[in-house]
Amino acid sequence: MSLRDSVATTRRRVHRAPLQLFNISLLWLSVNFWWAGVLGLLLPLFVERLVGGEWKGTYLFYIGATGAALSSIIQLVIGPISDRTASPFGRRTPYVFIGVVLSLPAIYLFFHAPLVLRSFGWLLFAYCWVQVWMNVSNGPYQAFIPDLVPEDRQGLASAFMGMMLLIGQAGGFLGYMLLSEKLFVLCWVIIAMLGVSVLYTTISVREPASAASTLPPLEWSRILLVPLRPYPSFVWLMVSRFFINMGFYTALPFLLYYLQDALGSSDPGGDFAKLALLFTGGALLGNWPSGWLADRVSKKAIVYFTCAMMAASAIAFVLDQTLTGAFVIGFAFGLSYGAFVAVDWAFACNLVPKEQEGRYMAVWHLAFTVPQVLAPWVGPVADWFNRTYPDMPGIGWRVAFSIIPIYLAIGAWAVRHVKERKPVSV
Repeated sequence: MSLRDSVATTRRRVHRAPLQLFNISLLWLSVNFWWAGVLGLLLPLFVERLVGGEWKGTYLFYIGATGAALSSIIQLVIGPISDRTASPFGRRTPYVFIGVVLSLPAIYLFFHAPLVLRSFGWLLFAYCWVQVWMNVSNGPYQAFIPDLVPEDRQGLASAFMGMMLLIGQAGGFLGYMLLSEKLFVLCWVIIAMLGVSVLYTTISVREPASAASTLPPLEWSRILLVPLRPYPSFVWLMVSRFFINMGFYTALPFLLYYLQDALGSSDPGGDFAKLALLFTGGALLGNWPSGWLADRVSKKAIVYFTCAMMAASAIAFVLDQTLTGAFVIGFAFGLSYGAFVAVDWAFACNLVPKEQEGRYMAVWHLAFTVPQVLAPWVGPVADWFNRTYPDMPGIGWRVAFSIIPIYLAIGAWAVRHVKERKPVSV
């Protein structure tokens, strides 16, 4: 049986068995359990512990930008390699498994560096190590849906991925709330979750064996140069997603500092976790209706609506003066963000070039990782405002967050140039 026939058989099985959508998406829960706690809570806390309060925004920018830059390069390299991989376990599964397993020692070191070694250098090294191997896994993993899921079920599959992302985020925040005084226990919980879920994924997804690829050999000197001109809608989708994620990653790394400095929280870690849980609850409510609609109505219309709602919530958040108000706004923002997440993956799967899903899903993921590099540029700016105007507590974070609605407006404008492709039933 040819690879194309094997994939078609797998797609028909996925069409008949929603359990396969669960199997494909489960790993995403554990991955986001790790990343939500790291980007939102642990990394800001560890950086502040190691460098002090006056320069925390600047050093958080350094470590976040370095890690995200590595992530982008690794995905661009591993995606086209996986497209051409011949293996009895499939094109993607070997990289998914190996990448997660080799990231586990780095996760242990990530906790060890600030708590035992008390070294920013070791923290940076561990964070970059995790980024490298996690993205060896994430690049090929993202191609599972366009590879294995029928086009007319990719909206539902995207909703599964969105659900796992949101539950993983909520779990990461809740884990911090319960184990904030026992961080090494949290470390082992994360390692166990990732190890078990990648083993389950490897066994349950049953990716068809792959034969030698018919794609042309890779030109290693040009591996980072991906042809985009033939796919203008895909490019515009990337531009849209880039600016929407610029808004999200302008907020997430500095939200803990905002609660602490601008709203005067006496327990910023606990209040962040509460806000994150409310946000995630709203996002889960918005996620499933949007995923169902994504297979039936224009995905562009959903993106327009969610960007408008997120922008309104962001403006309200900048003007807010109370923790109670922040919690209410966070829930409202979550509703619209959850709806966006559900349609986001389906939109990319709808437009990704056929036969090169690994390479182009990796390129699409740049619109997720590059904002992590660029968005924290507001950290040094916020530090300057906070130092210059000490009588206005947290003014720097309010200035930083005021940029978010602008990013969202550009993201909504860019998606208007995208031409959707009608899904094909299997």
